[in-house]
Amino acid sequence: TLSSIIVKDFSGTVVYTPNIDYQMVAQGDYFQILRIPGGQIADGQTVYLNYYALQPGNVNYDNSSKDFSVNLALFKQMFSVYYTSLSQTFFNVVNTPRSELNFLTSQIVGGRLTYKTVSIGAEYNDYKSSVFPYKTFRYYGGIQGRLNSKLTYSINANVREYLKMPTDSSARYYDDANAMIAFAATPSLKIDFTGGYQYQHGYGIDLDLVTARLKATKLVDHYVITAGFDVFNRIYLQNQFSGYYGGYIQVTKRF
Repeated sequence: TLSSIIVKDFSGTVVYTPNIDYQMVAQGDYFQILRIPGGQIADGQTVYLNYYALQPGNVNYDNSSKDFSVNLALFKQMFSVYYTSLSQTFFNVVNTPRSELNFLTSQIVGGRLTYKTVSIGAEYNDYKSSVFPYKTFRYYGGIQGRLNSKLTYSINANVREYLKMPTDSSARYYDDANAMIAFAATPSLKIDFTGGYQYQHGYGIDLDLVTARLKATKLVDHYVITAGFDVFNRIYLQNQFSGYYGGYIQVTKRF
């Protein structure tokens, strides 16, 4: 029952807000729950759902699943290609609507090139499903390394496009980039920068999100002095704006 859904954190004490922390998107006879970037739910976080549901009664079916994967690395693993195939089907189905069963086949093919500190790749996924079919192209790249003993850096970017969605004929686009720089100016002074940008465009998911943090840490005798500056700016569905600029200073004494 859609109106009964409540999303909570691991402890069960934090209740997340629909259309701010997550959203429900209709997918035929089903609903897909999507995390809204910039909300309280972190990427990869485990959440719990409370809901009421009507049980189908006695059901019976047999399930058959098959998967296969292969990876080929060449030139001392500088270049690699991979392929993954997955299928799932049901038979001897009794007292179960076929719309409740996920008949699927998935084929993923991709390649990756790595040279020293640089890595780029591309991936195609053809996911045919009776519940939520789609096709995606994904391109990604990154560079990370260290300059002498003082500067460490990392830059990564992803571009993902859904070519076919069951809810509408338009494509969906997901782009993101993030950067990290750590600079040890002196043995007692360290400067860190992290920043990220995320862009989504498509049916019910439009988003522009910018985050950044600059932090400096200084050791003075038995004190650790930290000063930082944060930036957060989010535009969701073109009419929901939220953002802030903030700074802080923290002094810690070591005993």
